[in-house]
Amino acid sequence: MTDPGAKKPRQDLTPAENFGELVFINSRYVYGDEMEEGIPKQFRDRLVEAVRKFRPEDDFMLITGDHLQVVTLAALLARAHKRFRVLRYDRQLRGYLPVLIDAA
Repeated sequence: MTDPGAKKPRQDLTPAENFGELVFINSRYVYGDEMEEGIPKQFRDRLVEAVRKFRPEDDFMLITGDHLQVVTLAALLARAHKRFRVLRYDRQLRGYLPVLIDAA
């Protein structure tokens, strides 16, 4: 399931596993000198494929990693599904909370 080129984050994501299998998409951070007009095609293609496989009734977007890729993925999900769920880390609870994003 996980993209073979994807890089696992350094932080412990074990609490997020309570919501299902983690699928890593980002291969690495996108640097400023790599961008001409937005995110490079190889990264965007990975995100587009993830959106294609995303099932909003079952899946969550886990907010972690490169902010540019996170924002791009959220925009693509909003365009494709209008409503989707994300997992947001709550420091007080030391765990993740599901949040519905309604882009309709």
